[in-house]
Amino acid sequence: MALKKKGSSESVRSKPRKRQTSPEPRLRVAERRRLEEEEEARKAAEAEQAKKKRRQALRTKEHTHLLKKMKEKREKNAEQKDISRALDETRQQMVKEEHAARGGIERDAQIAFDFVASSIFCAVEEHVARINGTCPASCWGPIDSYALCSPVLTCPEKLASRLSKHCGSPITIARACFKWIAHNITYDSTANLVGDPMVALRTRTSAASGFAKLLDRLFCLSGLESEVVLGYAKGVGYQDGAPPPTTPNHTWNAIKIDGKWCFFDVSWAQGYGSIQGLQVVTTADYDDMWFNTPPEVFVLSHYSATGPVVPAVQNVCLATFFKLPSSQKLRRFMMSLQGSGRTLFFNSLLISAQSGLSVQSPDYYCSHEVCSVMAVPFTVAEGENRFKFQFHKQVQRVSVGSVPGEHYLTHTGNGVWEGSYHAPSPLASEFGVFWSPDRALWHTLLAY
Repeated sequence: MALKKKGSSESVRSKPRKRQTSPEPRLRVAERRRLEEEEEARKAAEAEQAKKKRRQALRTKEHTHLLKKMKEKREKNAEQKDISRALDETRQQMVKEEHAARGGIERDAQIAFDFVASSIFCAVEEHVARINGTCPASCWGPIDSYALCSPVLTCPEKLASRLSKHCGSPITIARACFKWIAHNITYDSTANLVGDPMVALRTRTSAASGFAKLLDRLFCLSGLESEVVLGYAKGVGYQDGAPPPTTPNHTWNAIKIDGKWCFFDVSWAQGYGSIQGLQVVTTADYDDMWFNTPPEVFVLSHYSATGPVVPAVQNVCLATFFKLPSSQKLRRFMMSLQGSGRTLFFNSLLISAQSGLSVQSPDYYCSHEVCSVMAVPFTVAEGENRFKFQFHKQVQRVSVGSVPGEHYLTHTGNGVWEGSYHAPSPLASEFGVFWSPDRALWHTLLAY
């Protein structure tokens, strides 16, 4: 506001008054600043806490990973220790078995023949007493252990000397050589087609001719009278009733023991074959059936073209041979037959094949190492049917009928179970023989 001086026409500007500020706004500013500082401090603390958590999580992750690695390393070390321990135990067991085998074999293979005098095999015929295919493979334990402990040698003379060193009879020599080849040579239908035994030893693979010639070489070097047999075989892919081949297609071995020819097929013993595409693929699976096979079983799948002839087929032509059935179940069933039952059944097969008929036989679901069939009907007919079996292991119950437990057989001692079953009329659609190693489980032995 402008003022005029008295007596003057000029006006004078007045001094502005000093504004009075209230203390309350200052307090709000200070409070706001304090709150902002606290918020910044809180955020900084949270950021620092989050940073600590991240570092802790990272350390925990690294620690967990480290613990996992350490655990895996410990488990791996423990597994390696277990494997090493198992290998050491296996080596020690093999050494023990080899020592036991040497001790047994040095007694002129007496331990391998002890079972002949046991009560279980008291009813076995003379040709079985020579230890042929009908006897359990476990009887050969000492000789088998000795053969499997023998090193892989590429010199047939040294190998034959090693295998036959402690064997005191032709059959024990044959067993050691047979077992060694079956477990150390692999079948290959495209390898060593000329059958060179040296190639088979060096490469450890061969076709059937290499197996047979190598076994023949070891037999001859061990002092056995041996021959390689060329002939016809119902091998992989063969079907009953198929047209016979025009030329021999297989090779096996024969050695003379006690004036009689015994037959061996080591290439079939080392495993079984299957056709995949255009090739035969072999799976290693040892089958003791083909060591000194009974002639009635051997002739179902082998027919000699050159060399010794199986006695059971001396008067059988090739056409009749290919009419004989040769299924695996039939061979297993015939292997289980004891006494003269196998010969009688083979004669029935032979007569039926020559006359164009077929013989029915039960399906056998066991092993001849577990049970021997002493008397059974080939077909269950109305009326009385007799059954008799000899088990080579502990058995609690044996029954016949359409279901397990329908009719029990009687245990007469020495593992023999026998009895008769009166079949009703009409006959049940299903009929079988069952055995039980305990009170809770049943196994099928025969099925009709």
